[in-house]
Amino acid sequence: MRRALLCTAGVMALSVPAAPAGADQTLSVTLSNSRPGKGTTVTIDVSPSSDQGSGGESPRSVLVRAARGFMLDRRAVAKLCTPQQAQGNACPSESRIGGGTADVTVSSAVVPPTHLTAQIDLYLGPPSNPGDLAAIVAHFKEPKSGTQGSSTGRVFKESAGPFGLDTRFDTAQSFKPPQGFTVHLDRLHVSFGAHRTVRVKVKQKKTRHGKKKHGPKYKHVTVNLITTPRTCSGSWPYEVRVGYPDGHETVTGGSVACSRAT
Repeated sequence: MRRALLCTAGVMALSVPAAPAGADQTLSVTLSNSRPGKGTTVTIDVSPSSDQGSGGESPRSVLVRAARGFMLDRRAVAKLCTPQQAQGNACPSESRIGGGTADVTVSSAVVPPTHLTAQIDLYLGPPSNPGDLAAIVAHFKEPKSGTQGSSTGRVFKESAGPFGLDTRFDTAQSFKPPQGFTVHLDRLHVSFGAHRTVRVKVKQKKTRHGKKKHGPKYKHVTVNLITTPRTCSGSWPYEVRVGYPDGHETVTGGSVACSRAT
């Protein structure tokens, strides 16, 4: 039962920002660096209302769309978490890109409300589909019982429109609590972002006689997992879409303020 509840909590955690417009929730999305063309860390903190989903169903898919111009660079981590490692809840620490916590309340007609805190770790994996940029593995664990599970999402680009970098999670089935139990996500707090110094080859300039200089040249540069768009008109938009087994979909839009200061 505890495993089923935590799986449900994990899927709910992914879908929280997509509560219907006007829902009684507190949502905060912030960037550690809001200047254009800079590496940044994204932090999401949300406390949703008690009304989630469509008819009490858990999400079937979650799509997060970031403004065009946001970039993702896999070189920011030393290793990638393979599908086999993700399934075994054994992603290498070198692939970790962030994490946080999900506070949930479990209750039923005969059991008093019980509060649980699931730890969340986020890892970067190789692309799962042709054309994708990467995969993101969300690993959930409840420390007291040791119960754990994971879900893997795709990261890919959009070809046109205001959004350019998407992350999508598709669940194989609709996760539901055991019969008679309800699970409410009280608060989700996660941060993600990474950077690393790598050695890159520099293109050699030709001499005045038209010949290339002898020997390759290298330099060390810092690469960031997430880089902000190069331009800023005041804010960068985002959108979250959540689909449910009954065909219902919720859509929530918002924006993150950016700074023109250099």
